[in-house]
Amino acid sequence: MEIYNVTSLQELLKIKRATLFEKIDENILLSIKKKLKTKTKVYIPSIFLEYLQYHAKNFFQDEEMTLKEYLSKSTSDIYPTLQPTIYTNANIKGGVGKTILSVNLAHSFALLKKKVLIIDLDPQANSTDYLQSRNEKNIKSLMDYYFEHKKFNKEIIKEAISTITYENGNIDIIPSEIMFARSLEYARVMLDNPHRILHKLLKEIKNEYEVIIIDTPPSPGLAQQMALYATDKIIIPTLPDEFSIDGLLDLIKEVNYVKDEFDKPNIDLSAIFINKAKITNIAKANIDMIEQIANQANIENVYKIPDNSRILEAVNLKLPLLEYKPELDVNLKGSEAILEYACLEIIKNCTEQ
Repeated sequence: MEIYNVTSLQELLKIKRATLFEKIDENILLSIKKKLKTKTKVYIPSIFLEYLQYHAKNFFQDEEMTLKEYLSKSTSDIYPTLQPTIYTNANIKGGVGKTILSVNLAHSFALLKKKVLIIDLDPQANSTDYLQSRNEKNIKSLMDYYFEHKKFNKEIIKEAISTITYENGNIDIIPSEIMFARSLEYARVMLDNPHRILHKLLKEIKNEYEVIIIDTPPSPGLAQQMALYATDKIIIPTLPDEFSIDGLLDLIKEVNYVKDEFDKPNIDLSAIFINKAKITNIAKANIDMIEQIANQANIENVYKIPDNSRILEAVNLKLPLLEYKPELDVNLKGSEAILEYACLEIIKNCTEQ
């Protein structure tokens, strides 16, 4: 993936600098910005140009249109609003980078002008802590409301949603907390069909968003079943090691159980993200095994995210990777797979509408 700044893109497209800045300011030419003390750095990854070109060709119904020709036009509504899609990020094994993927994927969709919600279903509340969104109104308080009223209320749900604002996009989140685990125990014992609770919650707010990402605990149980029952697509993060591969296989078994037991045949195993992909013989062998598993399970998308100390640094600072440090051109390389997946998912959603 090439990374452009305004000067290099101007030279590539042979277009006026003022025109480029105008399109960037209007969010037509999507970019990633970082404010420094004296100036703002602007980066445009080549995948954003491909994404713009796809939408421009569809909008103008002209397969021959170049980016330069499109940028000379004035329309500002080229990016369509999508039908909402629910993604569940899951693995039976812990420590595979599930929360990091949830937050950075949500941020990538936000970069691409999509309205995004994360639902943290993990009582450990890692996504909640990553986004610094602890709140007394959260997934547990919503469950408590359901226990009392046997239904959800849209306004009550909205009160539990926190908005996290970044320089390059916003993420909404319904946070979690440790006592959510007790709510799950109560629901399992006291309610009929407790796996349907999240589905009922989402019916109230689903159309407010284009992308909903559910972060799940690293174990089978009610929270994971709720997520799998409510979801459209499943993303599986893993590491290239034996224990994580076991978790991947167990997760696929759990998905098949939910499909059969709860009559949900259309759950899409959408992608596997191999985190901390290293260039060693053992890692290569495990990556080959993961790709074989993906092929057997009809999972078309397998992405590799290289081992990158900047990801850990960004986590420690509670930032998505593309909001961290001025050297965003370096960070973009670590985010390339996540950005590519988000772009392709939006394009696929457009073709299915």
